Amino acid sequence: MKEDLDSRVERAVDYFMQGYGCCQSVVAAFADRYGLDEKLALKIAAWFGGGVGRMRMMCGPVSGLVMLIGLEEGQTDGADREGKSH
Repeated sequence: MKEDLDSRVERAVDYFMQGYGCCQSVVAAFADRYGLDEKLALKIAAWFGGGVGRMRMMCGPVSGLVMLIGLEEGQTDGADREGKSH
């Protein structure tokens, strides 16, 4: 588990060093775990760098982590009002 996390952190740093935003780097580093291809992960997270829409309200890595939590635990049934996302 720790080795996997360390590897993903390294991958996120590599993405960032290639010029991708913070959010893109975090989401892309975990993309395979959630069945996303790299290009789709990078597109989904593209406008979250520098905060949502670059408004500097919430940093990119936090936005990326929130996206990943949604992929891991998010509600998938609209009628599920007691789901984990509430």
